[in-house]
Amino acid sequence: MDNLVNDIPVIKTFVLEDKFYCYDAYTNSLLNVTKEIYLEICELKKIGMLEYKKICASHSAYNDVLALIDKGLFRFDFIKEIIHPDTIYVEKLIERCISQLIIEVTSSCNFKCRYCHQTSEVTLRPKMLNEDIAYKSIDFLFEHSKDANEIAITFYGGEPLLNFEIIKKIVHYAKLKFESKPVLYNMTTNASLINEAIASFLVENNFSVLISLDGDEVTQNRHRRYLSDGGATFKDVWKHVLEIRKNYPDYFYAHISFNAVIMPDENPGRVRDFFEKNNIPKAMVTVNHADLTGIDYFSTSSVANKDEYSEDGFEEEFQDILERFRKKDKLSTKWHHNGPCVPAARRLFVSTDGNFYPCEKVNEAAECLLGDVNSGINFEKATELLNIGRLTSEDCKKCWAMRLCSMCVKQCLDGDSISPEKKEIACKLMRKNAFSFLTAYVKNNKMGR
Repeated sequence: MDNLVNDIPVIKTFVLEDKFYCYDAYTNSLLNVTKEIYLEICELKKIGMLEYKKICASHSAYNDVLALIDKGLFRFDFIKEIIHPDTIYVEKLIERCISQLIIEVTSSCNFKCRYCHQTSEVTLRPKMLNEDIAYKSIDFLFEHSKDANEIAITFYGGEPLLNFEIIKKIVHYAKLKFESKPVLYNMTTNASLINEAIASFLVENNFSVLISLDGDEVTQNRHRRYLSDGGATFKDVWKHVLEIRKNYPDYFYAHISFNAVIMPDENPGRVRDFFEKNNIPKAMVTVNHADLTGIDYFSTSSVANKDEYSEDGFEEEFQDILERFRKKDKLSTKWHHNGPCVPAARRLFVSTDGNFYPCEKVNEAAECLLGDVNSGINFEKATELLNIGRLTSEDCKKCWAMRLCSMCVKQCLDGDSISPEKKEIACKLMRKNAFSFLTAYVKNNKMGR
């Protein structure tokens, strides 16, 4: 890291296309300065504030740097404690504000995808959600969503349509329980099992459906094969997509979206071209790089391995960091980086066994277990996961990318365990992503001059 001494400013300096820049973490601002001022800032970063004021007063750009200091830039040691601001609300939010339940209706799948982390689980220990756990899950959601304005229930797998009967029962039961509150239904599916009966059910209940389709026939069949015989999947999936669009065009364009996963050596432009040529708008398609290392898509994408953002397919990451960059609020002495949401409050994942986890990204990680449908949620564990920044507390206090970070517990997992070492690796990638954002921001002429 850049910061080794207590009075070293929390900043990032860089040169791009013969121009000189300094990003200041405290004010969350990016400065374009002269070469003379830039060299002066670099000296300040090297020796620290006290030493700089002692020995550099005679420098020609010294007063320019002092003027920036007077404006609140180049602060150091401004974070005293790493603690998430929502910590004091954890119990109340979980008790009354749960708004989304993600239900694993099966761990089984009829596909064997080359990048899927669950393939061995699907093959060796397939499980189906039973009615008892299903109804207890809805009961728990009902009792803990009193202050939520609307409810979302998401069906997840494996391939959820392998347990379509339990999906129908859950929807029926939820309608009875939430008679006076709107419920939104969502599902992620490979679409290989969709028939007219399933399609009409989805339409009737206004399901939002995310279809996993990696693009054209060559790409899809390279990645996603049938588990039973290794056969190609594209023709079946695409046939069902076209049938939904033909029979329910309004529903299709309002409620269907696509998730395409590509390998590091593949071109996201080719994927987007496939959907565009088939009259599927760009807004309906998300392209992600395969999660090959246990780190989330954002951290392992080409963004993390190049000096700049790709112009062809990964605008989402740029926009996410841009949103954080635009926040110019003053930092409290008690602070935590972006990324973690209150476990269970924003969304709650329930496994086929009835165990609770913060979300589908960390399901079945032992150290992320929050409780179960019978015992409820452990508030202490939820608080611990919310404050994941405490794993590397001292580093977080001095990290120049603190305000551009989006790390949650997902990136800190080493198998079933939460690992400080794993978090440190993820921190390096986050800083690399943040720097990629800054350079892309400059190159795209988005910085106010």
